[in-house]
Amino acid sequence: MKVHQMDVVSAFLNSDIKKKVYIEFKIANKVGPLQRSIYGLKRSPRCWNEELHKTLQANAFDRSKHDYCLYIKSAVNFKIYILVFVDDLIVVGTDLSCVNATKKFLSEKFKMKDPGIISNYLGIAVNYNEEDGIMSLNQTYYLKKILQTHGMAECKLANTPMDQNFPYYELQNIEENLKPEDKILLEKKCRQVIGSLMYAVTGTRPDLCSAVIILSRYQNCVSTKLWIALKHVLRYVKGTLDLSRVYRRSPEASPICGFVDANWAGDTKGRKSTSGFTFKVMGNCVTWSSKKQYSVSLSSAESEFVALSLACSDACWLRNIVKDLQVVTVSKIELFEDNQAVIKASKNPEYHSKMKHIDIHHDFVREKIESGEIDVKYISAEDQEADIFTKPLPKVKFNIFVEKLGLTKL
Repeated sequence: MKVHQMDVVSAFLNSDIKKKVYIEFKIANKVGPLQRSIYGLKRSPRCWNEELHKTLQANAFDRSKHDYCLYIKSAVNFKIYILVFVDDLIVVGTDLSCVNATKKFLSEKFKMKDPGIISNYLGIAVNYNEEDGIMSLNQTYYLKKILQTHGMAECKLANTPMDQNFPYYELQNIEENLKPEDKILLEKKCRQVIGSLMYAVTGTRPDLCSAVIILSRYQNCVSTKLWIALKHVLRYVKGTLDLSRVYRRSPEASPICGFVDANWAGDTKGRKSTSGFTFKVMGNCVTWSSKKQYSVSLSSAESEFVALSLACSDACWLRNIVKDLQVVTVSKIELFEDNQAVIKASKNPEYHSKMKHIDIHHDFVREKIESGEIDVKYISAEDQEADIFTKPLPKVKFNIFVEKLGLTKL
């Protein structure tokens, strides 16, 4: 595949404005109607998206029903994909002539910047070796800026983002005698770090996911202890700046498989569990999640079932995306679970009486299994890759799962 990127210059100025909007000229004490959308209007992003959609649709591109940022144009001898993030586009094609033709029609319609082969997209550095079938993504520069901003550029290193014995549940409602101005400054620092790290979590650093998600729950009760915990995460980041997410061409790998786990009653204050799951496409990690469950589970099996239900929802979405891409046929998605009781309950109606209080989750999972979309299989706790998204882990186990997620030092 050829992977190029493009950027639309002054994108919002390319679209008409459908609703009447007036602009005030204070010097002349007059108002006038806008003829086109401009930067600063609430409707401008929407107007631009509609204009781009109309342009792509007119050139035989179909928009995915499952991700409105994905456009596809296919024929017997070629396939072209366009990924859209506001005014930043990725153009992917089976051959260079198709990519160039696509870039040409876009340049004829809009004023474009054409950097060529993808190298940096939304702050993510991309290194693509088409011949070897390897693509690596990293946010080293972005993470360095975070460290510099918060005075952690020369800090000591940490082995993991969060110590496995750290009592994070004690961060709730800590009372400190801080001056009002000091408290405001502390709140700002903590929220800045959490927000900045969250972008890295969603981009290239699943190893930070559990720690950042846990600490983000306490932004309404910021304390010195929370800031110390965040600095620990930054110390880990400092020692792993060269980590990259690596994708390798693996035609023999399973089209889609997932790992799902739960940490039952891990929060000793509210006793709510945490769901964690990750999915791989052709052996490469593409999505992950760590979420605190909405209600208290009465058993570990119940918490695992709730997590399995969430993972099934994501699996269905991912299946549809892969189907839209038309690159591989997915017959059944394998979900790996380390709780035997959950596997039996999901496949055997006899166990339904024990799961009546979680009817919706139970019935949803059984429906997907009976339809042949999902197959839940057992995996040992030692090999459960989703464990890294449910709680802080010890160094050795953490590093094993980091490697399995495709994070490699380059």
